[in-house]
Amino acid sequence: MTKKILYAENGFTIIETLIAITIFAIGILAVITMQTTSMGGNGHARQLTEETSWAADQMEQLMSLTYAALVDGPGTTAGLAGLNDGGITAATVADGGPIVSPDGAYSIYWNVAVDQPAPNLKTIRVIVTHNTANTPPVPIDFIKTNAI
Repeated sequence: MTKKILYAENGFTIIETLIAITIFAIGILAVITMQTTSMGGNGHARQLTEETSWAADQMEQLMSLTYAALVDGPGTTAGLAGLNDGGITAATVADGGPIVSPDGAYSIYWNVAVDQPAPNLKTIRVIVTHNTANTPPVPIDFIKTNAI
């Protein structure tokens, strides 16, 4: 009686290994793309936060002034410059500024509109623009009343 020897398959074939490596590589590339996009979004969020912080700081300084001290400057006299946000540029806002941040990255402008939106009200718009990046400006509006 002769014995038959059966060989058990142990391990993976070269094709199975190549398929597994290809799937793994595609997954790693997806993670790298996601990470790159996330880093870009975080950088934009940081920039927007800095711009908003600069605008809020300038707004607080302007709001600490008396109603009479807030005057419409030589810039736009027909109300708020760039009320539709698409028209806000450094050229349309000339009542105050520019104040340049210590690192030179941001310029701060502001405008005071007298009797806007109603009599005995002054609307203050602070606008921060980024000097090096091509990003839209950050406007903040506040209405100050002539308290009796």
